[in-house]
Amino acid sequence: WELSNWKNYYVWNVSMKNFLRNRNPLNNPNIEVVGPVYYESDNTNYVPYNGKTIALFDIEPKRRLYYNLLGLENEYYNFKVNKDFIDDILKFANEHGYMVLHKRKRKTGNWYRDLAYVKYTSRLKERINYISVDPDVSAYTIIKDCTLTVSMPFTSPSVYARHIGKPSIFYDPTRKILKDSDNAHNVKVVSGKKELRTFFN
Repeated sequence: WELSNWKNYYVWNVSMKNFLRNRNPLNNPNIEVVGPVYYESDNTNYVPYNGKTIALFDIEPKRRLYYNLLGLENEYYNFKVNKDFIDDILKFANEHGYMVLHKRKRKTGNWYRDLAYVKYTSRLKERINYISVDPDVSAYTIIKDCTLTVSMPFTSPSVYARHIGKPSIFYDPTRKILKDSDNAHNVKVVSGKKELRTFFN
């Protein structure tokens, strides 16, 4: 961000404005808060679920080669973290009577997809409280329909849910994410199974 030289930025909220301002003090850009930016989607195959629901958003892991090509030694969004994230939410959702609507970001087909993740998510349909939502469906539509939004730190769905007054959290199964990070945008960060159990209770 320190190398950015754009003169104008549109951002969701004041936290994002301050982030850019603090990391690009020499450029002195014009930063305008405009709220969430909407995008094109296809809700043809989406059917709302009647009952208590959780909108679940993960970050699909890439295969190891992808990170090696980028020169990244360690990556938080790996298969194990994703699996723990989804498994933990499904477990407590089931105990408390929630149906989980899992919204993946994109469809299959890219060479860098983690095949273990592909195999794992293909079997999730066997869970009694799991629904896979077409990636082309608007995340905003799902969030508006669901009771609670849970996403991996620090992705935008939970920020959007809070923006429209819907309950939302970030869930970190590793307990490594800083709770007071500016990246949370005032969304609660729940760390590990113990805190997740407390949250649902």
